[in-house]
Amino acid sequence: MLGMLLLMQAVLRPPRTTFAEALVAGVPTDPDEQDLEYRTWSCSTVDGLELPVWDLAGVPGGPTMLWLHDHGQSRISALVGIDSWLSWCGRVVLVDLRGHGDAPGACTLGRREGEDVDRLLDRIDDERVILAGRGFGGALALDAARRHDDLAVWAVAPRLNLGVEISTTLRAHHLPSWPLSALVVSAASLLGHQPIDSDDVQADERIRIIDVDVPIPDGPWWP
Repeated sequence: MLGMLLLMQAVLRPPRTTFAEALVAGVPTDPDEQDLEYRTWSCSTVDGLELPVWDLAGVPGGPTMLWLHDHGQSRISALVGIDSWLSWCGRVVLVDLRGHGDAPGACTLGRREGEDVDRLLDRIDDERVILAGRGFGGALALDAARRHDDLAVWAVAPRLNLGVEISTTLRAHHLPSWPLSALVVSAASLLGHQPIDSDDVQADERIRIIDVDVPIPDGPWWP
């Protein structure tokens, strides 16, 4: 029982990657440290949260990229190496997903995050948008591709099956995956946090699913 509760806590309220963690790791803590041009704003969610955003300026005429970080990470995680994106993107928008970084609330494993992504896209309101993400963020990007047929999507190692992810984590720590992984998924669903499922989204000309960190090309690879 204790093991299941700890796993639930890790899934729904993951450790936050914030200023302090970035400082200890010796990586940039905000765009000011890299002398980047940016503005800050927040995105209001349907249930009243305010998700903090860094909106970084790139090159004139380039497309806008909205980057969705992985579970347990934050917008800070994308600052390392961001110069390569800014060299061809007009804007790069970095957000803290709910329950991560400086954002309030708890992670809902995609139940609420899909609405959050839609609201972010409405706020951005650009003609050419690339929705990119890693892990959990990649799965959210693929999910959004179902609703937005004008998006170019770049999903890096998208986490598509929570049960498999939990089982893999348990085995990596030499712990039995059964029945803990199934119990955590069931408990999360009962609490209203139904894990996102993007297994049916297929790669095509506008949707790229990448298993490793292949640099996002400066395009246009989208139709």
